[in-house]
Amino acid sequence: ALQCWQQLSLRVDDSLIGQTIAVQGRIEGLPEHRGNVQRFNLRVTESGPVVKRGTLLRLSWFRSEQTVAAGELWQLPLRLKPPRGMVNFHGFDYERWLFQLGVHGTGYVRDKGAVAQQLAAISAFNLVTRLRSSMLNQLKSATPADAKEGMGLLRALTLGDRSGLDDEAWAVLRRTGTSHLVAISGLHIGLVAGLVFLLARWLWARTGLLAERIAAPRAAAIIAVLAACFYAALAGFSLPTQRALIMLLVAMLAIWSRTTLQPAAGWWLALAAVLVWSPASLLSGGFWLSFLAVGWIIFWLAGRQPRPRGWRLLVQLQLLLAVGLWPVTLYFFGAASLTAPLVNLVAVPLVSMVLVPLALICVLLLPMSSAPAIAFAQLLQSGWRWLEYAAALPFSQWTLSPPLWVVVIAIISTALLLMPRGLPGRWASIPGLMVLLLWQPAGLKQGELKVTALDVGQGLSLLVKTRDHQLLFDGGAAYASGFDIGERIVLPELQALNINRLDKIIASHGDNDHRGGLPAVLAKIPTAEVLAGGRNVPLWQLNQRACTAGQQWRWDGVQFETLWPVAEAYTADWSENDLSCVLLISTAQHSLLLTGDIEFRTEQALLSRYPQLRADILQVPHHGSRSSSHKAFTEQLAPAIALISAGSNNRFRHPHPRVLGRYAELESELFRSDQHGALTLLITDGKIITTTARRQRPGWWRSK
Repeated sequence: ALQCWQQLSLRVDDSLIGQTIAVQGRIEGLPEHRGNVQRFNLRVTESGPVVKRGTLLRLSWFRSEQTVAAGELWQLPLRLKPPRGMVNFHGFDYERWLFQLGVHGTGYVRDKGAVAQQLAAISAFNLVTRLRSSMLNQLKSATPADAKEGMGLLRALTLGDRSGLDDEAWAVLRRTGTSHLVAISGLHIGLVAGLVFLLARWLWARTGLLAERIAAPRAAAIIAVLAACFYAALAGFSLPTQRALIMLLVAMLAIWSRTTLQPAAGWWLALAAVLVWSPASLLSGGFWLSFLAVGWIIFWLAGRQPRPRGWRLLVQLQLLLAVGLWPVTLYFFGAASLTAPLVNLVAVPLVSMVLVPLALICVLLLPMSSAPAIAFAQLLQSGWRWLEYAAALPFSQWTLSPPLWVVVIAIISTALLLMPRGLPGRWASIPGLMVLLLWQPAGLKQGELKVTALDVGQGLSLLVKTRDHQLLFDGGAAYASGFDIGERIVLPELQALNINRLDKIIASHGDNDHRGGLPAVLAKIPTAEVLAGGRNVPLWQLNQRACTAGQQWRWDGVQFETLWPVAEAYTADWSENDLSCVLLISTAQHSLLLTGDIEFRTEQALLSRYPQLRADILQVPHHGSRSSSHKAFTEQLAPAIALISAGSNNRFRHPHPRVLGRYAELESELFRSDQHGALTLLITDGKIITTTARRQRPGWWRSK
């Protein structure tokens, strides 16, 4: 509680939003360089009136001629805000991740009209930072064009720098269940420490006088810990390496003190030590997976006679870890690899016993020559082809987001299954595991409608479901920095809901914040038809046609009708926003109007064309801009519920206070993605049931 309170007390205040302030700090960790963007962490070194010393900031610097390096001291003009991310029902929780890393604020360098100044180079005392930075620069400059992923793996295995692996590479690692081999954690730290321990004990035992003063195992324990600390420092002391070091220290202290430490006792002691050192580890999926993996192995081997050996042990361990870790993997990540047992059967011993030692040797030889590193990267690239093949198999991944109660039942069932033979009650593990295999999200009945307005920042994306059909209205933005809303937010939500096909996608119009994420969705999810409003939507597939007024269809007792644009508008001088596809969805008792980015002119046209138009639920046009939601339009529709999709503290200042006032006068229940996160509306039996993501996924680490 004390550590969490301390971290929250350093959080950047909301009052700084929109201000440019000068901050002095030291670059912490290795900066990431992608395209024209630098991303790095800055530890504040001088307390100011608004930002305290020790505050950790995660920053971006766009299109700068200056380059930052690890360990340098800078004074930067910054635009800051509290850590804040998009909150959806499933998928990656950015705010929780920032809290785990100890980040107290995010922002960017605003060097227009202000000067960014380097105050000092890397400190002479920070030799490890100098070494890491120098090695990384050498590896970047030596990357062969035909071994991009191979060099990315080399950087990840040795320096803990994973920026060399793009989204496609991470997708391959996830689908094959080998992501853990890239993160420098217990496996790698333990391997290095183990090899050094054996070598040091053998050499120390032959030193004569030294061996008489300090026993070889005790001396080897010290040397192994020092070697592991050096490897962890080379990797930047990331959270997984910190956890691995603590677990190693527990084991080596037992050797030093000549204490016989039972595996289970060592596991509990390491668990307690990690949580004392880093309580925020509880929020990390990696923490649960690493300790659960070791725990399952200890539990399974305890009292087992005779113990399997050789290849039988490797096969059984991989099957054990697959079954034992699937529930937690699905809970945290919404997907688990089905090919992982087979792939890891080869990859784990190969990476552990061969590739990691060779990678470290190649990196340590960099001051003399980069040739070994280049050759090794090309060797890794050859192995990467096999991973790509395994990832492309149609059955390689299982996507599901089970609730916590299903995960708990599956873990208890796995424990029962691993009990010794003959124990009464082991049969109960079978129905418990079947719960995980058979669980599916609740379906809809005939005539019911479920709408999920995703939190996509400054943009729009809504998923509409009837009993047997699914429609996606817009897909959020795709940014020049490489962040794709379709890939990072929309797809995980579809996968979590077990949606593997779409009956229709509607791109309301051609603005990036509405259609930018749709290509990523279309690449992964088969879609029967695409309707596109506006003039600027590219042709994505053959079954794509323009959205025009009068298109109608009926799914499972729910009526759909496009109200705008009329065909003539495409050839007239209507703006892209005013050519947005407007969709009316009607159940037996309620109606929902999706409007895209229409403005005053289209609102008038709709009132003229449909004088009886009403909507119980309204997607507020153009994110609540003052150019939309004029008085006559809002009063005629008189929505009971109004949805506004807008980014937190966006530069357009959406929604406008005047627009909010109009909906308040109508007593509409207002839901804003920047305040409530994603929203689900379930229309059933004449009722509208609302659920917000911030209510369903609460967290004391969240910014308000």
